[in-house]
Amino acid sequence: MWLLDETVLDPDSEEGRKLMMDALHEAEDECASPIAAMVEPPPSNSIEDALSDTKALGHSYHFGPPRLSCSVPWGLMLLRDAVPDHSMLSRAAAPVAALDSRGELTIQVDWDCLNEETLPGPVRLVVRQRGIVVACAKGTGPPVPLSITFSIGAATPGEIFVAQLSWLGGIRHLHCLAPLHTPVPLDGLLAPPGAVSGMPTRAALIAEDRLTTSLPLAYLPSRGLGIELELLTFAPEPTLTGCFTKEAEVHALLKSIALQELAEQGGSWWGQEAVRDKNGEPPPSTSPLTPSLCWLLARCKLWTHEVDDHVMFSSINIARRAVNEQDVKVVQEAGEDLVRLHAGGRGTMKSEFKSPSPTVGALNFSNHGAAEITCFLRVLCHLGAGAPALSASANGGCSLHVHVNVRSSNAGGDQFTCLEIMNVFFAWVRFDLVTARFARPWMWREPSMAPLYATGSEFVWREMAWEQGTVAATHCATYDVPIFVNAVRQLWESKGFGALSEDAKIEELFGRSPKSPASGIGRYCSLNLRRLTTFGTLEFRRFQGTLDDALIVRWAHFCVAFVECFRNSGYGERVLNAASIDDALNTIITQQEEATADTLMDEMQGFVDQRTATCFMGNSGAMQKSVETDSD
Repeated sequence: MWLLDETVLDPDSEEGRKLMMDALHEAEDECASPIAAMVEPPPSNSIEDALSDTKALGHSYHFGPPRLSCSVPWGLMLLRDAVPDHSMLSRAAAPVAALDSRGELTIQVDWDCLNEETLPGPVRLVVRQRGIVVACAKGTGPPVPLSITFSIGAATPGEIFVAQLSWLGGIRHLHCLAPLHTPVPLDGLLAPPGAVSGMPTRAALIAEDRLTTSLPLAYLPSRGLGIELELLTFAPEPTLTGCFTKEAEVHALLKSIALQELAEQGGSWWGQEAVRDKNGEPPPSTSPLTPSLCWLLARCKLWTHEVDDHVMFSSINIARRAVNEQDVKVVQEAGEDLVRLHAGGRGTMKSEFKSPSPTVGALNFSNHGAAEITCFLRVLCHLGAGAPALSASANGGCSLHVHVNVRSSNAGGDQFTCLEIMNVFFAWVRFDLVTARFARPWMWREPSMAPLYATGSEFVWREMAWEQGTVAATHCATYDVPIFVNAVRQLWESKGFGALSEDAKIEELFGRSPKSPASGIGRYCSLNLRRLTTFGTLEFRRFQGTLDDALIVRWAHFCVAFVECFRNSGYGERVLNAASIDDALNTIITQQEEATADTLMDEMQGFVDQRTATCFMGNSGAMQKSVETDSD
């Protein structure tokens, strides 16, 4: 699919909003539904009908009012970078000024149609930071207005403040993020075509990446993994190159690199299929090329390309900023072409590149996986590519998905049990607020890789970024950790479940049935469980698309290391063995709010370099300090 200049899209119109969200939303064959009996509303044609004559209930606004809102939601903060002159910013001028000048955010309670009968008081509204109450207000309940204003203090960008409204029989939460102190970082998101002078050389393709010394990969797991990298690329030009597809264009460049080497050293090997051994064995050592480069080029040939309509192009402001951060000479020679690339203009395409499948040998860090990723990215960058950041709707433009094998017998690594998978999942939930800040800011509340808030879902797909939480979901279970926990516990304790085979347990918990807990929570979460029954993988969807090969290698390595580290952690066991669902959820909520990057690094000691969190957060902008903090 080509992105054309003639395509006019108004992100604020109903039609434009629908088009953008439809492009993001990949329809499922079956429809998820609420699982947990404790929070399932009465049977009805719709949640709205079910709640119309009942008291306020549940733990999420998806069950109905009341609803919490923030004076400057995260999407509005991002909109300032994406579209600085957007009309929404002028309408929110007062709260934005309060945030900028005094560092204040306000939480407002929207009672909607509730009254003293449907929600009898008293009510309590608090704001917590890392589990500690920093602001508190009490009220009598609807229809009396209730709000609370608090200071973000010295909080660094993306730090979480959890607002909680509670009353007898119900509760609501809202996660508010501390703002950025500078514009969103845009480095590593653009590669001008032919950035390397002439044909990429052997030295350029196998050179160590920029983090080799400062962040070495001391632990090399033998577990298979897969990468899906979304980007914007220039469409092939058959009249100039003879290539009709992007994949053919990549293959042609790989062949040219090989021929260049062969011209110097003699011999012929291109096209040999020895690399297609499922264990990823390199071609015969008789190859005139050095085995490492010969193997890398052949492996790169196994990567695939397809068009991905989920990719969204950058706003024109972001595109121009990304280009202006390039070398002056590059801007002078190709500036407008690069703006066109990042903004999805004529002659560009939405691309997704996938690493080799297990049938030809999945990526593996114990078998030169880091070098393979690096080599492929450098070849790709030579053709020119862009990783769009913020779209005009203040959503993320593209992402990087890492699949870690835990169930396939031919993809590398032993098979995990259900309990080991649960240990990994609930360890991820504990550190979800930490790892969110490893990625760039536009991923922190991105609906296509939603955070797994332990307190429950806070937004849905079909909303503008600055309007998150204004539309109730059709299915309460979407993105919802409490409903997932209850559903898993019910299955785990059900008669006969313990006697099932591991495969049968996996299917019950994570299969495509609309009744499975994984179907309920959905696939568009920071950690997707739905691929366990299709690919046998845990899919980490958290990270932004990037052209920084060192960063991609470190993130992919972190995902594999996380799985290996936490498989026997006991996090899942504690949730499943808790005395009650309330005990389980209270533990998860407390652990998530109190989790820190230092705690994560301590628990992952021996699996990742202890500087990993600092590296990621430094790159994302999450470690910026306010001017006030610096002066102190």
